[in-house]
Amino acid sequence: MIALVRRWSGKLFPTTEERLPEIVEAVRTGKKHGPERNAPIGTLLGNFFHWQAQKAFAGMDKGDKLHEVCQGCGTCTRICPRGNVTLEAGKPSWHRDCRFCGACATWCARNAIGFNGMPALPRAHNPQVRAADLNRVHGTPA
Repeated sequence: MIALVRRWSGKLFPTTEERLPEIVEAVRTGKKHGPERNAPIGTLLGNFFHWQAQKAFAGMDKGDKLHEVCQGCGTCTRICPRGNVTLEAGKPSWHRDCRFCGACATWCARNAIGFNGMPALPRAHNPQVRAADLNRVHGTPA
């Protein structure tokens, strides 16, 4: 399927390596950026699948599991790009607007968040990115 889209879509986007300086600058300055739209068939298919995924993701957080090691530090509330997590009685609460990006679990210092009733998985994120960097991009305090 991907090969077919590539063949019909024409010129593909530059590679990540080619665009890395532009991406770094956009993140550093907080530049807003809309979707790329230079491949018509890919855009059409991407929009369709994105629309379907949005419907599927809505409310995925209903099965999120908070483990007893949570200390209510609030990192999850600051790191969520959708503002979907709040602290209630000192513990995180999700409000059914999750897009399943995993930022809350990835950045949880206590590894206290699991998805869909599953135990928390080991955290893994780019060691060159700090939570404070993401908080700044999202416009939340560090």
